[in-house]
Amino acid sequence: MRVVVVYGSHVQERTLRSQKIKKTVVPLWGEYSDVLLVLIRENSFENEEEHYRFRSIVVFASHPQCLFYQPRDDPVAKRQDKTLKVGFQIADHTIQFDKDFYRSQKWRRAISESIKAHYLQAVGLALADKAPELLSLQEPIVNLQAQADDPGGNSRRGIGTWDSFFNPRPHSNDTLRKLLLRAVEATKPANSKE
Repeated sequence: MRVVVVYGSHVQERTLRSQKIKKTVVPLWGEYSDVLLVLIRENSFENEEEHYRFRSIVVFASHPQCLFYQPRDDPVAKRQDKTLKVGFQIADHTIQFDKDFYRSQKWRRAISESIKAHYLQAVGLALADKAPELLSLQEPIVNLQAQADDPGGNSRRGIGTWDSFFNPRPHSNDTLRKLLLRAVEATKPANSKE
């Protein structure tokens, strides 16, 4: 059986009012008295399996946009944390999650991966403009064996065995230090209030 978290009061109302969805509403008690479980019956589906009674468990959470307008420790945020805790506990009690995520508004400090990617791309472009010679931490790929066999440098690049193309020390800490200094310098104009 799967657990479904449904966000938003409109969807909750539509689900509870629907005559097509056969369901059993289970109000919880104690600490979770403000959380409802809705058991969706197996006979609500055309591909019903006879030896099962319920297809899924639905818990209703507030729409995330609603939480933008709630102060810290607000009852709506507390209910959101409790609702998700119930969902996690039913689905898999070994899943680690922050039980005070919405109440303490930690979601306001979380930075999405796409924003991080855009920021890193901007840093990379700024760095490329200021230090194009340091775009790679690794020396250019050359045939090291051919260089050793021909110290005068008359050999053609790219000819040799597979192993001859790898630098035994591909990254230089000194180059990395220079690169990091320039990366920090490149981000200063973006962080200043000019």
